[in-house]
Amino acid sequence: MMDGMLDLDPFDEAEAGIDVDNAEIRTRFLEEFPVLTSAAIHARAGHTSKNAAQTAASWKRAGRILSLSYRGRDLFPAFQFDADGRPWPLLKEVLATLPQDLTSWQRAFWLVAEDFRLDGRKPIDLIQTGDRSVLEAARHAGALPIG
Repeated sequence: MMDGMLDLDPFDEAEAGIDVDNAEIRTRFLEEFPVLTSAAIHARAGHTSKNAAQTAASWKRAGRILSLSYRGRDLFPAFQFDADGRPWPLLKEVLATLPQDLTSWQRAFWLVAEDFRLDGRKPIDLIQTGDRSVLEAARHAGALPIG
């Protein structure tokens, strides 16, 4: 009996709760922010090759866009792309500047959240206008304010 009790991890219940909360937050994000599939990105960019996954895969590999894994599929937030279906030019630099330990979901959440370092503006709004002040905020993403 003692062996069975020793196998219990006191954090199992908390981790399960965190997993449920994360799933709910991700679902709400996907309800609020449109996402694209690889095929949709390919079509919006005006590419006509048969491999509809190629454009998104190439841009992702080059660090120009981020993808979100959801239910076994890669989805791409539409806010990353201009009216011509191309990634915003500043996005690549911002993604490279963000702390490397942030997950793709954390990066997506940061992009659409108001940031006190940006006077309450959202990073994605500055990226879309080419405002490079977003880079300094990106360097400190995930850090808690001290004060």
